[in-house]
Amino acid sequence: MSPTRARRPFVVVLLIATGLLLPSSAPARPDATASAGPAATAAKACKRKRGETRKHWLKRCKCNRFKARETRRQFRKRCPGAKVPKRKPAPAPVGGPVPGPTPPPPPPPIIEPVRNDAGFADIMGRSDFLRTYKPSASATHSEYYNFCATRIEPHHYEGIAYIYEARGPWRVIEGYVNGDGSKGYGQIEFVQEQANFDEEVGKVQLIRFAWPAEGRSDLAQISHPEIGVYTFARSAAAAADC
Repeated sequence: MSPTRARRPFVVVLLIATGLLLPSSAPARPDATASAGPAATAAKACKRKRGETRKHWLKRCKCNRFKARETRRQFRKRCPGAKVPKRKPAPAPVGGPVPGPTPPPPPPPIIEPVRNDAGFADIMGRSDFLRTYKPSASATHSEYYNFCATRIEPHHYEGIAYIYEARGPWRVIEGYVNGDGSKGYGQIEFVQEQANFDEEVGKVQLIRFAWPAEGRSDLAQISHPEIGVYTFARSAAAAADC
């Protein structure tokens, strides 16, 4: 036997052992399913089952519309044989945003009173002023002014222990009123031509009037030099005895 032939089995065994010990140079291929990822899942065809109606198939596979960010090519792969739907463009706004409900009109501007003695006299000449008050729990008293065009008929005041009443001419010293008469103020001169107390006859009273009061046009504030400042109910109607 030749020495070369005797070595051959040993060489073959050595090569096999060497191949087992050396690390493999080629990396292991990842799993095909894992490498496919979500893209392969999204592109998986949803085929029509045997005996299934076309309508049911389209509805089951949602083949009547595109999925989010799906291309036409991806749609054909997902729904083979289905008609590619048309994309609906977003409607363009017509005439801008839809207007909301119409807001109510703003209130008319408040016109401040201006000097107008004649206008103030006209309003005062057909106005009545009344207030009631309780000096005690069991009594109710009142004070009122009945204006006529040139006279007060009368100015009536119930005190705690007396009743005061006076009549006589009046005139405007200074008057301010706005355009519609809803706001005004001024001062009048009242000559007590008649009174139920002798010492009151002939006395001249300077009385101030202003409306509205307390935010209400039917109220007025009257300042009498001897009685004080009080709020009265106001009505623009001539007194019955004028």
